[in-house]
Amino acid sequence: MGPSVSVVMPVFNSGQYLSDSIESVLCQTYSDFELLCVDNASTDDSLSVLREESEKDSRISVLQDNRRGVSNARNTGLAYASGDYVAFIDADDFISPSLLEHAISQAQKHSADMVIFGFDEYQSVENSFFARELCEDCSLYERSFTLDEISCLSTEVTTPNVWRILFSRSFLEERAIRFEDDLRTAEDLAFIYKALFSGARIVLLDERLYHYRRDVPTSLTRSNREGDGMKALGHIWSYLEKCGGGYPLKRHFVNLVLDTVRYGLETAADPREYETLFNAYHSKWHDYIAENETMIDDRYRSFFNRIDCNNACHYAYHLYSDMRSYCEDARAHSLKLEEDLRNARASEEGCRMELKDLEASYAFRIGRLLTFLPSRLKAIIAGQ
Repeated sequence: MGPSVSVVMPVFNSGQYLSDSIESVLCQTYSDFELLCVDNASTDDSLSVLREESEKDSRISVLQDNRRGVSNARNTGLAYASGDYVAFIDADDFISPSLLEHAISQAQKHSADMVIFGFDEYQSVENSFFARELCEDCSLYERSFTLDEISCLSTEVTTPNVWRILFSRSFLEERAIRFEDDLRTAEDLAFIYKALFSGARIVLLDERLYHYRRDVPTSLTRSNREGDGMKALGHIWSYLEKCGGGYPLKRHFVNLVLDTVRYGLETAADPREYETLFNAYHSKWHDYIAENETMIDDRYRSFFNRIDCNNACHYAYHLYSDMRSYCEDARAHSLKLEEDLRNARASEEGCRMELKDLEASYAFRIGRLLTFLPSRLKAIIAGQ
């Protein structure tokens, strides 16, 4: 009989953080798991670290896939997985000790296909955690649901990160859901939405159980993503067409396109990526979104109106204008804080002067003498 859960960890040149990441899995309060570490042609000491760790714990299996790309590594892990559930962890991140226990408990309680939990961002230099947002619709917690049963958007339910989701392996197998190997980035986006649009029964946890290490210099989110977000949307659209999704799922997709494009433009690594993404949106998706404009949610309405212009520079100006307003607001807030600090220091100095005047007063000296004599007499009597 296999383990209850298979934890898949793709590894590429992660030697610096690898032992800590593995240790966070081995320290789980739920011990019935296998950890499938897939080395993806690392050129550092990652593979030797994996082999050393596997000798210490039989639950660790070391696999190798020399085809570059996290999609290939994760697919290899899925091919070897034998658990009832599948979880993912990146080799430079770490997880809370109770993640598997809490996620599996809710999956079993609600017969869920996906259990989505919260996460935070960890800054190792400052040893600090920045809490990321949780779904604000409180009615969705402590029950299961599918996308076509809810009024809020899928982008409010989850971010496109597979490591914050526990999946039913049988659900993935029955629907042949795998990572797209032509995606260097945004592979999570395509994988998750194929599952969501397949009618997955979802459970949300209001706990931040995954810790994403933010300050990793080799992160792909800091490099040109070469339009992978647009390709991922294409995969999702093809899958949605095959599934025959009706109005509810189409509404989710329309707003997902806008969310993905907005995020890509705001985080573009360089001008070339920015212009490529802008042009790709207008050539592939703008007309489709315009035809379904009534489905656009209020949170994306302003963005759609701004990007309606067929000129990347015009939208860049809108971004600049927003940033300028943000900086002006931040500056005003900073000046207010500086004023409050000056007032607090002036008040502190006033209190200090009042205390000094009080200590110099005749009444204070008399009062101090009156309180000193009884305590002194008591000490003398106790000494006898």
